[in-house]
Amino acid sequence: MKRILDSSGKQSKISFDIQLDQQKYYLRGDVIEGHIFLQSPKPIRVKNIRLQWSGRVRVQLEPTLRDERELFKETTYMELPETESATETARREAVKKAAMTVTGLFLVPSSTSKLAHFVEADKLYSYPFSFIIPENTILPSCTESEINVGGIVEYIIEAYLERPVSDFSSSIKAQIRVPVLQRIDTSRPEQIVPQSVQVECRGSPWLRGEGRENDGMAMITATVPKKAFIRNQPVPITVDINHFEPFKRKQALTIALVCILHSSRLDHTQCQGRH
Repeated sequence: MKRILDSSGKQSKISFDIQLDQQKYYLRGDVIEGHIFLQSPKPIRVKNIRLQWSGRVRVQLEPTLRDERELFKETTYMELPETESATETARREAVKKAAMTVTGLFLVPSSTSKLAHFVEADKLYSYPFSFIIPENTILPSCTESEINVGGIVEYIIEAYLERPVSDFSSSIKAQIRVPVLQRIDTSRPEQIVPQSVQVECRGSPWLRGEGRENDGMAMITATVPKKAFIRNQPVPITVDINHFEPFKRKQALTIALVCILHSSRLDHTQCQGRH
């Protein structure tokens, strides 16, 4: 958990963080368990800790061109015990005692307001949570990229630390990405069919001999033995090049694994991202 320290080495700001109990890849139906950690350099009151668990497909081609589809979203609140500081306890008892004193024709009512969750200074608090990955929807595998452009599939748990309005403090946010993979049976018949693609291109007319229309044609064929592969499994690729004339060039062939995301909205516009 990150802590913000001042020049003296003491914690200067509230530390609020999320950690998962297990660092692994999750599938549909799995239970995600973790903890919220909270530590403050001074006593504070907490109204709520709100948790939001969501998945989305996002295509970010440039800063002004973005398309997004929400896969699911769940919001819940942590169950926090109602506690208070010693000073607040003494003040509440004094008010309660005064409430029993009749003044004229009026009886001062005791306070019925809900107590906040009190956090002591420099004490580390830990709050457990758990979420279930939805089973009733198709969840594509998350993308693992260090850049925030292109096609992005992400699953995020966000936590918001909400303080009482009377404290005039804005909420604090923490988030963590959860690695979720789509469950695919790579042994099914439709997944073990060889895949092949062929591309043809024609060279400039001056490269072709007169009256020989088929000259100047280059053809590239790429083949893989099946359609589906599991994580960390080598993908054997066979590339056949049929060129119209002999040539030699260093690094003339580049092979890359590309994930293409298609996002369709209700207005039938489409946006495509590559990763």
